[in-house]
Order: sequence, then C-alpha cells, then structure tokens
Amino acid sequence: MNTTQLFPATFFSLKDLLNSMGNDTCQAKSVPASFAQEKENAYELEVELPGVRKEDIEIHFENKVLSVSAIRKRGEAEWKFKRDFRVSENVDTENVKASYENGILLLELPKKKQPEVKKIEIL
Repeated sequence: MNTTQLFPATFFSLKDLLNSMGNDTCQAKSVPASFAQEKENAYELEVELPGVRKEDIEIHFENKVLSVSAIRKRGEAEWKFKRDFRVSENVDTENVKASYENGILLLELPKKKQPEVKKIEIL
C-alpha cells in the first residue's frame, strides 16, 4: 500500500516510461503525486491526475483507508493510477467533498466535531 509521503512521487516512473515506448497496448501502473495539509476544521488532499477524465476517477473509504484510483486512456494505451491514504479517526467520512479541475483532484476531509467538555458541579 502506498501512503502519503513528504516528497511527492513522480507521476510516471522512468521504468514505466521506457517500457511503454513503442508499445501501443502498454498498461503501465504509477503512483500519482499528492500533497496533504491540515487546516483548522479539515484536512485537504490534492492528487495530481493530468489527462484523466473525471468519469475515470474512483474514490473509496474502507477501514480508515482512502483509496484514489484512475485510468488514463490514449488510443489503445491505458495507464492505471492508485494511491491509498491512511485516514485519522477524527475525519468525518460522511461529509468528504471532492472536486476535479485542470488535472488536480481536491479532497476536503472535514474533522469530526469534538464533544464539548461539560463541567459537572459537585452538590
């Protein structure tokens, strides 16, 4: 499983690029680059998916893991991308928002509201 890393992975590895040259039916697999940041009320995650149509992107949550997968097709050639992110327990998975523009998938993962601390008076 690939997880978020401090330095983004290259969109295509050199090996995948060289293996696909001259091969019309290549099926290279790659890990898309990503960037995550924490904000006051949410986490933001950007995933680079240039050349991918919105219809070819899938996002799933399962067992505290957010999976982003996509397929980019060009003629007979097809590239598959997949990236998994371990998600904190304090993410509100029911209210995640996703948008896609100019090859960038933006996910907003809101934090769960923390219960208020209630002071109990001693009688």
